[in-house]
Amino acid sequence: MSALCERHSEEALYLPAKDTGSADNGICPGLSCAWFNRRKVLDRPFALIDDKHVPLARIIWVSEIPHFCGNEDCDVEGRYEVRLEGDNSLFGTREERDATIESLSEWYDMDSD
Repeated sequence: MSALCERHSEEALYLPAKDTGSADNGICPGLSCAWFNRRKVLDRPFALIDDKHVPLARIIWVSEIPHFCGNEDCDVEGRYEVRLEGDNSLFGTREERDATIESLSEWYDMDSD
């Protein structure tokens, strides 16, 4: 997670979600500030996988290696499986997989604070 910018202290991490980070209210709009990134995760707890916004709470696991079954008619060969509750799966690109894992890590870190 990124560090807090010079405008923030630990208390800033717990501001209400309605504080959007505009320059008018003195709250940091910087993308590299930990305050900004935590607000972003809290405000949008979704991962974009295969053009679908998936709630992070529905994700059971994310594959480390790409799918390979050997079937000639397989549409998801080389994509990464994201298992959802209800025995459903989506298959995403490596970038989608990495972004999903990062979002899950930040989301779980938020829960432990």
